[in-house]
Amino acid sequence: QFFNFPINVIKGRGYVVQYSDNLRDWQNIEFVIASSGRVVISDFMEQAQPQRFYRILESAGFPPENDNFSNRIVLTGLPTTTGGANANATRESGEPDHTDESFGQGNRSVWWSWTSPINGNVTISTSGSPFDTLLGVYTGNTVSSLAVIAQNEQDPQGGNDSRVSLTTTAGTIYQIAVDGYFSSTGNITLNISSPWWTGLPTGD
Repeated sequence: QFFNFPINVIKGRGYVVQYSDNLRDWQNIEFVIASSGRVVISDFMEQAQPQRFYRILESAGFPPENDNFSNRIVLTGLPTTTGGANANATRESGEPDHTDESFGQGNRSVWWSWTSPINGNVTISTSGSPFDTLLGVYTGNTVSSLAVIAQNEQDPQGGNDSRVSLTTTAGTIYQIAVDGYFSSTGNITLNISSPWWTGLPTGD
């Protein structure tokens, strides 16, 4: 017989779901990253089993899905906005610092990959993120051999957001990292937009 019930959680954080038949010995059911404010626990229990107890714990060692460069999330389109979080994220060997300052380096980076559809100016920002971010944009296929395109710690327009402007080439893949100033963490809003386009396709 299946049992399903919801538990309130914090969106973007990692949790481990456990059960016990005696309140002493706990077994893991699953690891989850909360995509909303509730997690639904599903478990199968035979009628012959004793009463079963459940609990959900925040997992300090459960990183975001795009923690590593090799697991970066692919973005498409322009403009585009996406969300995420860097709680429990880690720094990889050979990973660059994602800041244009000589201090404030972080160790809580997460990754996205975006292919520019245009030749022209593009702005990438963390506007809407409620913590002090770092932002790096690169080209390259491995985390230890990335070429820096742009980096920023402090949005030139003010605030704790990060913002970079770059001239992109259509078809080029840009690797985007968001980290926290002095490894701060929180929910991330990543925005990619363009004030103008060049090289747009024309009709026949």
